[in-house]
Amino acid sequence: MTETVFTRRINPKTLETIGERTRIGDYVTVNSATAHPHILEDGTVLNMGSNYRHNKGPHYCIIQVPPSYDSEETAFKGAKILAEIPCSSKLYPSYYHSFGMTQDKIIFIEQPLYFSVPRFMMSQYIRRNTFKGCLFWQPKTKTKFHVVCKKTGQIHPIIYETDCLFTLHHANAYEEDGCLIVDVAGYDDGNFVINGRSGDFGNKNDGKNKSNLRRYILPLDSSKIPHNSAATLRPGNSHVIDIGAAVLHKRSFEFPRINYKFNGRKYKFVYGASSTKQLEKATFPEPNQLTKVDVDSGKSISWEGAETSMVSEPVFVQNPTIEDPTEDDGVVIANLLHKEDPYKTTLIVLDAKTMLEIGSVVFNADGVVTPTLHGQWSNLNDDVHLY
Repeated sequence: MTETVFTRRINPKTLETIGERTRIGDYVTVNSATAHPHILEDGTVLNMGSNYRHNKGPHYCIIQVPPSYDSEETAFKGAKILAEIPCSSKLYPSYYHSFGMTQDKIIFIEQPLYFSVPRFMMSQYIRRNTFKGCLFWQPKTKTKFHVVCKKTGQIHPIIYETDCLFTLHHANAYEEDGCLIVDVAGYDDGNFVINGRSGDFGNKNDGKNKSNLRRYILPLDSSKIPHNSAATLRPGNSHVIDIGAAVLHKRSFEFPRINYKFNGRKYKFVYGASSTKQLEKATFPEPNQLTKVDVDSGKSISWEGAETSMVSEPVFVQNPTIEDPTEDDGVVIANLLHKEDPYKTTLIVLDAKTMLEIGSVVFNADGVVTPTLHGQWSNLNDDVHLY
């Protein structure tokens, strides 16, 4: 999966593609889709995509795809649009990479990194433009949180706004005491998405593009806002609540992953890629640590690689030999690249409780090993792949 409307099915044994690629837009009206769907226990897939050609202006669409077992046909034949969220601007929809989910709510963050539809349309006739060339960042614009009922598709009447925020990855979300708890890896500036693709970082060592783990609390009832939350009802507007962020981990933190059995539920631990204090001073810190954060206490423990190495996203794998495992009974798996030897890569396995190394395997490839951002684990006999 990518952020386009095309998906491929891969044979897990041979890594060969199965059949032709699927164009999601042939089954539901979207022009893009995220590469971070949520998978329910029955195999239903929820994803989001944008429809730039909606007759009422651009909309953000929530897509529901039914489970499909042992079928050679694409599951998207049964896909439907669960909900449509109108864009705040009819000409400039927001860019997004993922979304959050609780047991019965979907959380979408409309952030001020915008895609210019006019610029894109003009480029088709005057000058060819890339998707990146149509993005622009508006740092003075508020970030909006939209909430949708997962069962009915009904949009919650309250919009939550916060100071400028950019996020690529949600860690987790859950409901507690009448509030939605939303944890993300957040940035203060989203310009790096545009500049980063052109390599325009420079050597300022300003740590400007460092993300950290942040928590947002969204009260579902505007008349029952907890006093200990950073939420306030907008004066004169009962449908807008201003919210603030609580920083759960101040150091750099990206690619958050959890024990997926706790997805949408109250949880305690999140794993992510981070950088040493020296590396995180860079304009764009490269991760060389794997970090476990206790979201209740804020305490963290890390496994640290050499400064010449770069880690991938950590993937949690639950211990299948324990009858009643706790949340962190298992291992964390990640890939390690070596800058001094681009033909070398290491698979590392850590104890998920202690973050101590259990073992590693070094591979020497025939060609240059390219960086990888994400990874997945699938048990051989699983009918439903829950990350």
